[in-house]
Amino acid sequence: MAEPVLFAAFLWWFGTGAIFAATRPKRRGYGLCFALISLLALGAAAAALWSFKTETPMGVYVGFAAAIMLWGWHEFAFLTGTITGPRTLPCPRACNEWTRFWCATATVIHHEIALLATVTALYAAAHGAANPMALHCFLLLWLMRLSAKLNLFLGVPNYVDEMLPAHLSHLRSYFRRGPVNPLFPISATLGAITVAALIWVAAASGTAPITATAAVLLASLAALGLLEHWFMVLPVRDAALWSWFAPTSTRDRPVGATAPPLATLETRSASPKSVTGGVFELNETFRSEMMHDICRIRDMSARRWLYGRRSRAAVREEGTRAYVATKNLLKPAQSLSIRLRNETRS
Repeated sequence: MAEPVLFAAFLWWFGTGAIFAATRPKRRGYGLCFALISLLALGAAAAALWSFKTETPMGVYVGFAAAIMLWGWHEFAFLTGTITGPRTLPCPRACNEWTRFWCATATVIHHEIALLATVTALYAAAHGAANPMALHCFLLLWLMRLSAKLNLFLGVPNYVDEMLPAHLSHLRSYFRRGPVNPLFPISATLGAITVAALIWVAAASGTAPITATAAVLLASLAALGLLEHWFMVLPVRDAALWSWFAPTSTRDRPVGATAPPLATLETRSASPKSVTGGVFELNETFRSEMMHDICRIRDMSARRWLYGRRSRAAVREEGTRAYVATKNLLKPAQSLSIRLRNETRS
């Protein structure tokens, strides 16, 4: 039973590192890499279809490797930004938990739909098959990843996002660092039960060799997924396992380094005609979110505040308008001013 364990551990470690290396920042030829990996994924799909009809230990290994290859295609598409979601902005600062959840879902919804479509296709192809190893492996990977995402959203004491590319840096704002959330004990317990059940099936007397091999492969994969969950709680730098795959810029980042926190905006009393905030530092994340807030204020809040409940026809007749003026927004230390011009009633 040592061979299936080593095979699963090697594919998990080498496959993850290869994806990190292929999606490293500032790497040219994303299109060519995506085309090559797509061809490999098509070959993996063909191998999975072949493994469904092959009830031998070789068919089990082929089905397991094919599922890992298909999963790698999805991970490459996500990390390169090809299949993510419609939202590319950081998490709004002032929002409730439901709004934060829906915004976080919008950042990865296309990726989740693609995974669900793959699971559905594998289920349809493996219906009644003698060796559904590819389906079981991909389904297990999907459930473990979904559990990890929910735990990151709810909050974990330790997570390392060194391997997250720069164009996906907005995802860091949806992670939460804090005490162990109530979902983690459930995830850890279910993961441990899954590993124990698969080991019991493999070690039971009278188990066929093909069933024992499949159970050990899935148990090894579930144990590795459970280990990744514990990495989010224990003070362990799991990214060191793939440090030689990563570029130098990410290897040199400190442990637990995340995007710079948003600066706190100091407020002070101001007249209705000139609302001025305090001095703050601007970075890329803060600038993108501030511009989003400025557009929202310009389109909604300023007009409602200026005109109150008057009809839109009256507003168009007066021809007045409210707009937001910013002064030297790109400089590191400046003040933000929201001014109203040509107001007739203030």
